[in-house]
Amino acid sequence: MNQLYQGMAIALTLISLLLSNASNAEHSLSGIKGVDNRIRVNGAAKQWQAIGRVNKAGLGFCTGVLIAPDRVLTAAHCIWNKNTGRPIPGRYLHFVAGYHKEDYLAARSIKQVHYSKGFVLKQEVKLGHVENDWAMLELKTPITNVHPIPLATFSSNELAKRGRGIFIIQAGFSQDRPYILTVHRSCQIKGRIKGKKLIAHNCDAVNGDSGSPLLMETEQGLQVIAIHTSTHHPFKGETLGLAIPGASINSR
Repeated sequence: MNQLYQGMAIALTLISLLLSNASNAEHSLSGIKGVDNRIRVNGAAKQWQAIGRVNKAGLGFCTGVLIAPDRVLTAAHCIWNKNTGRPIPGRYLHFVAGYHKEDYLAARSIKQVHYSKGFVLKQEVKLGHVENDWAMLELKTPITNVHPIPLATFSSNELAKRGRGIFIIQAGFSQDRPYILTVHRSCQIKGRIKGKKLIAHNCDAVNGDSGSPLLMETEQGLQVIAIHTSTHHPFKGETLGLAIPGASINSR
């Protein structure tokens, strides 16, 4: 009987170690700020269906958000080919909306890629590159069965003031959960980056979440206030994410 108990104890210890290692591996992802606050949701649900995957023909994926029936907003570095130093042609890109476990509500090819002329993909990333790290994908045909989430035109100054003390939402397709949308419902804007059109936030966002929207409830309903571009940046003693406000994109 003692041998049985010892065997059970050893088995339980091994299981505990495995779970601990899995948890530590998950929490060691760059962009998770302390406890992992992401929750899994159904990307086909009405609230989330405009947030989809930008698939890059064998070169991985990023997150994009439908802000108009034929326009998807994402990060510029997502659609950049590191080998050629040029944007990936639209014919190799696809946007999938309402995505959940390989099912989806709509899939579209890309007619044209519009990106900030100030963006340059460099190994040594500087803030000047980050604030131009956005791209607009023009779809070949509009998506009519998914409700877009409009882009708000708040500046970094306005967001730093308006967002003080309130929760925002980040939603994207993370590298460790590529087939299920994950949402951080209770993150915050921590301030603006001085001299740059960027805001700092403490949302849990990792690789794959690039191009994902930061969302805020406004008088007009849920709106995209910024897009996430970078997972870690030192800011007032914290390591935070960076995002481009809607006003910086809308003005161009």
